[in-house]
Amino acid sequence: MRTRHNLAAYEVAGLDWHHVPVAGAADGAEALEELLPLLRTELKSAGAVALHGDRYTDFVAAVCAAHLHDVRGVDAAEALDRAARAGLTVTPEACALVGVDVGEVRSLIRVG
Repeated sequence: MRTRHNLAAYEVAGLDWHHVPVAGAADGAEALEELLPLLRTELKSAGAVALHGDRYTDFVAAVCAAHLHDVRGVDAAEALDRAARAGLTVTPEACALVGVDVGEVRSLIRVG
């Protein structure tokens, strides 16, 4: 995005933020390695974390799936399937980023 993602408003409100610009899941391996430990730490206590995607949400879906798999043992393919059903973009690149074959994500399989 060309905007600053409203980071100044977060600061004014006293909210912590961590900005990791990623174009999409195809470019996200390093960012994923950076974000997973951060999410693990930040989500140990009560509260919430907002993960923003610009126009294309495949990286957001991959991060969420990887985190759920890492921390809660949720099958990554199931997590991506849930993300797709919730309206997030799930691409073959997002699947590859978390080690899932795109064919395992049921909502992405086209029948007919």
